[in-house]
Amino acid sequence: MRIILVNILLTLLPLATMAHGTLSYPFVENKGQWDRQIEYNVTLPSGNLFVVKDGFTYHLMDRSYFKSLHSSTPEAPPDFIQSHGLFVKFLESNEGVEFKTEGV
Repeated sequence: MRIILVNILLTLLPLATMAHGTLSYPFVENKGQWDRQIEYNVTLPSGNLFVVKDGFTYHLMDRSYFKSLHSSTPEAPPDFIQSHGLFVKFLESNEGVEFKTEGV
């Protein structure tokens, strides 16, 4: 069951990128701008992907209001913004994991 869930989640990122005509969303290293647990962040069209040593978190939200602020006719502020968070933790993961950047 866990394998199926992880496969579904890992499928979300490429599908989200293909829908917007590009396959390039850079992983931005945390240099103190986020919580210290976060190693990398990817800004997606519909939210963010936060990578930590023992898993990752998808924060998905309706960004239509924020996008409208950059238009000549911004929307009225909504009463609430639809948002979802999904945290995936790798059980018994290697505590000594180190991230390595390539091609930078």
